[in-house]
Amino acid sequence: MITRRWFHPSLNGVDAEKLLMDVGHDGFFLARPSMSNKGDFTLSVRRGNEVTHIKIQNNGEFLDLYGGEKFATLSELVQHYMDNQGQLREKNGNIIRLKIPLNCADPTTERWYHGQLTAKEAERMMLENGKNGSFLVRESQRQPGDFVLSVRTRDRVTHVIIRRQDNKYDVGGGEQFDDLVSLIEHYRNYPMVETTGEVLRLIQPFNATRIQVRHLQTRVKQLQKENEGPIESMAYKQGFWEEFETLQMMENLQLFDRMEGSKPENIRKNRYKNIIPFDHTRVILRDIPPDAPPGADYINANYIRCESTDSDSNGSFETHFSRDASSRHKDKTSPVHTSVIITEEKPKEVKKCQENGTRKMIPSFVLRPNPNYVNTTIPKSGIATKNGVVEYVYNKLYIATQGCLSTTIYQFWSMILQEDVRIIIMTTKEIERGKVKCERYWPDLNKTEVFKKYTIFNESESSTQDYTLRRFIVTKKDEGDKKRTIYHFHFTAWPDHGVPSEPGRVLNILLDVNHRLQQIMTGPDAPLQAAVCVHCSAGIGRTGTFIVIDMILDQVRKEGYDCEIDIHRTVQMVRDQRSGMVQNEAQYKFIYMAVLEFIETERQRLYTGPETAKDSPRLRSHPVPFL
Repeated sequence: MITRRWFHPSLNGVDAEKLLMDVGHDGFFLARPSMSNKGDFTLSVRRGNEVTHIKIQNNGEFLDLYGGEKFATLSELVQHYMDNQGQLREKNGNIIRLKIPLNCADPTTERWYHGQLTAKEAERMMLENGKNGSFLVRESQRQPGDFVLSVRTRDRVTHVIIRRQDNKYDVGGGEQFDDLVSLIEHYRNYPMVETTGEVLRLIQPFNATRIQVRHLQTRVKQLQKENEGPIESMAYKQGFWEEFETLQMMENLQLFDRMEGSKPENIRKNRYKNIIPFDHTRVILRDIPPDAPPGADYINANYIRCESTDSDSNGSFETHFSRDASSRHKDKTSPVHTSVIITEEKPKEVKKCQENGTRKMIPSFVLRPNPNYVNTTIPKSGIATKNGVVEYVYNKLYIATQGCLSTTIYQFWSMILQEDVRIIIMTTKEIERGKVKCERYWPDLNKTEVFKKYTIFNESESSTQDYTLRRFIVTKKDEGDKKRTIYHFHFTAWPDHGVPSEPGRVLNILLDVNHRLQQIMTGPDAPLQAAVCVHCSAGIGRTGTFIVIDMILDQVRKEGYDCEIDIHRTVQMVRDQRSGMVQNEAQYKFIYMAVLEFIETERQRLYTGPETAKDSPRLRSHPVPFL
């Protein structure tokens, strides 16, 4: 389901045409309030060198195009005609195609603004993770252009409509305000009262973690500012610390079995005895003899996949929400401002369509593993092109694993060949601070090493300041002359303490990894899936950081610089597949800084043009031309 950023609440027909002609292309569209019929809407669509305006009727029961299909919400109507190209036609039969939404900026970058969040999602989040007095603001699902203030009080959530009329905001009576921030600040000082007499106190904001890419720099500055102060102070325990701490608190809700790694026959195969894989996403080795001893199929590794943004189902889990709210909050005495409150009505059921605006909120829900979650559930990978140029690889499969022990090198190579992995990213040195972090599982340059049925030849090595790229030729004893080329990206610039000082160092290796992956996926021997194996020592901290950064960058490449990202949610999604991914606040903050560095550098190149753009001193624009 696309986000509803395509609704422009202040746009008239003339302005819509100008906007679409200035920044849009053929097939771009937006929705806006009707200027002729209050309560109705208009779809404005660019078609070549002109803009077509389509009237949408809202009769209070449903929405339609003055006939034809009927819908409960504007989002469902737009989604339907996007999904069913050819159904939207002029009277003369000419097709009107809704291809790409032209998005509107958020009305505020305040962290209590959650954008396109449903009432059900708001209730679940606030009852599970909020306190009495928690509040947030979101878009109205029933009245595009209006907003909803959701407040938790006495362990229930009340939804209050915020009307937007003539560029003013109010809650159905009383004072009007120029913007949402002024309205919220007013009612934080002067609480409103329900018709039942219940006082709605806005005590602490329930902060959002999703953000439009265009506002990421502002969000990072907010998080950094909130982090200022001594470590022991309350001021420090906000911002990045607060977001990461909520991830830590969610660990209690990860009710996943880790039985296989705890079995006596497998314990010795774990580099760290308490860092073991979840059973439901673990990699199961299949190339084992029938008489193999117990545990022969075990390796400390998990499949990591990015939850699809195009579907309401992740294909792997059933979700079970808990509504219990155990926390209690005593009302504080403060001035009360009596207001007439318009509560949000639930939408009428007209037609069964996709959930309006639903985004899976990974935090705070219990997942039941699918016992059939194996590599065969991963959709086929492919490449996305634009004007014949490869843009990115989609449906990547990551495999997160620990650094090899001397006794697990054979299992490691068995997994690499089983999953048809062509790229390995190693993010640790073999020895750090005098301790072995990973046994060497490859031979020296121009040397060959045999691990039972697998023969590894190190054909070439090339180095940058930050990493070494090796090219291995791998053969398997029972496969005759079949050879596999596997690229080994060994990142050596991660410091013994903390994180790299420059995000560009990680971004550069990911640039080269993705360029190599694109070549592999467009080659004559392309695998069915773009599998990338990532490991450090434990396979959770640096490994998780690399994977999350790459996932977010892929999303931006796919959806453009107008999309919404949610780093907090992505980390939680990855943690639901391997425990402890992204280990500390420094790594969590580093993800933000790396994504921001990428976006700001790419934006500069976009505006200056390829002829005049200069590389960031930290981030290259082109991959290293070796191997």
